[in-house]
Amino acid sequence: LVRLAKSYVDGIDTSDNLQTVKSLISQANNFNADVLMPYIEDAATMSIAWSVGARYLQGYYLEEASNTINAM
Repeated sequence: LVRLAKSYVDGIDTSDNLQTVKSLISQANNFNADVLMPYIEDAATMSIAWSVGARYLQGYYLEEASNTINAM
């Protein structure tokens, strides 16, 4: 599993950073590694995350952080 750094997510709405993230995800996929994109704070960022191929998303837009672990 590859977890992207906050700096990639913060600037994902810029063309250069978007291309960098796409490239990183493509390289991770070549190694059969899933990608976790953290810091999803709004619907626009979530949409971009799915469109570039991030397999897992994490952030306050999806669910507030908890002090306990809930097994599913």
